[in-house]
Amino acid sequence: MSFGLLETGKKWQLLDAFFKLEIILAGLGWGHLPEQSIEREIKENKLVVLNFDGVHPRELKVNLIRLKKQHLGPIAKKLWEELISFHL
Repeated sequence: MSFGLLETGKKWQLLDAFFKLEIILAGLGWGHLPEQSIEREIKENKLVVLNFDGVHPRELKVNLIRLKKQHLGPIAKKLWEELISFHL
């Protein structure tokens, strides 16, 4: 499923958000990025928010699930604590 794509536009598929940001900053394209990850670039006028007819912001719900009885090592425990501390 694709979100926010223009039917007639050329498309790049990237899995790495940092690489996607670098491509956009280099002027090689545009795309969706989490707003909180590009706030500085917007404030510094390195990026602008584009508004296209038919392309709207999307909101995704993320759920975290783990087995209660599963022992977490120190790194996994810290990661879990960090993830559940987000209140977006």
